[in-house]
Formats: sequence, C-alpha cells, structure tokens
Amino acid sequence: MLVIKLVHHSFICIVYNLIVIYPLYRLAYS
Repeated sequence: MLVIKLVHHSFICIVYNLIVIYPLYRLAYS
C-alpha cells in the first residue's frame, strides 16, 4: 500500500513538473 502511494505521489510530481516547467522552458528558449 505504501509503495503504491509513493509511486502515485512520484507520478503526480512528474506530471506537475511537466505542466509547470515545460511551458516556462519553452518561453525561456523560444
């Protein structure tokens, strides 16, 4: 149960980073 929760949390963090950082990265290097 703890492992599933940890993996789920990591997945949310990765998705959040893609949503937040990727547009900023594109703006910075466009």
